[in-house]
Amino acid sequence: ARYVSELIRIRKQYAGLLLYGRFNDTTGASVTGGDPYIRYSVFNLLHSDAQARACVIVNFGNAPQTVEVNLDGMSGRVTIAAPFQANRTSVLPVRITIPPDRLTVVVKQ
Repeated sequence: ARYVSELIRIRKQYAGLLLYGRFNDTTGASVTGGDPYIRYSVFNLLHSDAQARACVIVNFGNAPQTVEVNLDGMSGRVTIAAPFQANRTSVLPVRITIPPDRLTVVVKQ
């Protein structure tokens, strides 16, 4: 239940992208590393000229996986949101380690 609460916290924090945004499958980002345990999805704002994007990366494995995330055509600072962690910032491309059976969200606003 605590993990689900953390997922809801992140989803609410970026509701414009993750809840009300456009799901783009994997178009708009590249995630390398962690095969075959890593899956990812990309979200854009639905009705806006602003270039905001979120990439949700999930580790389905039973060991931590390190990946490199790049948002196509974007550069600069991003926010990294993960359950049970304070949000942090980094610069694209970003290298992150995702614990087993967890997710991390990379957001460019």
